[in-house]
Amino acid sequence: MKNASKCYSNIIVEEHLPHYETLLDHVLSTSINISGKNIRLCDINHSRKLPELEFCFALDKVNKSALFSLLETTELNIETEMEGLMTGYMDLVFEHEGKFYILDWKSNHLGNTCESYNCEGLESAMQGNNYHLQYLIYTLALKTWLETKIPGFDFDTHFGGVIYVFLRGVRKDDTTGIYTTRPDKEKVIKLEKALMRL
Repeated sequence: MKNASKCYSNIIVEEHLPHYETLLDHVLSTSINISGKNIRLCDINHSRKLPELEFCFALDKVNKSALFSLLETTELNIETEMEGLMTGYMDLVFEHEGKFYILDWKSNHLGNTCESYNCEGLESAMQGNNYHLQYLIYTLALKTWLETKIPGFDFDTHFGGVIYVFLRGVRKDDTTGIYTTRPDKEKVIKLEKALMRL
């Protein structure tokens, strides 16, 4: 952390270091329950992590009606022009016990107490920011990438799920601030067909 404060001295104030260290302890030590597994980030070997995995989809073949029908609610306008390329980065991809997971960091301020980051608060944030669409896109991107890396890739076998870490609400002795989900395979395939008109 002290090394980081030197590299980012323009944004990290030394007197705040104890708070940053506490935040890191909470985030790295909290137990994340997903797909029947309990995972702590501090237990994931560095060699099993892949930060900032880039993806790219061409938008010239998008079936917008099929795309938006995948979501129960969305604030996106179906008349929105879609052309060119959709590019992005997954904050972190990691492998644990043979399964691959997507992790996304969120710094959203949902309230001034940990209770603001409970299940209801997180679901409201997920809906309000279209994060459900985001993680479907991430999942498709990871599926596409893994198909090029793992011979005989199988979605059910190799994909573990998606984790959203709302940093302000995470406490290592609680479940606040952690949103987990495992997108349905059929929904991911429908997204693939909508984006690529397969």
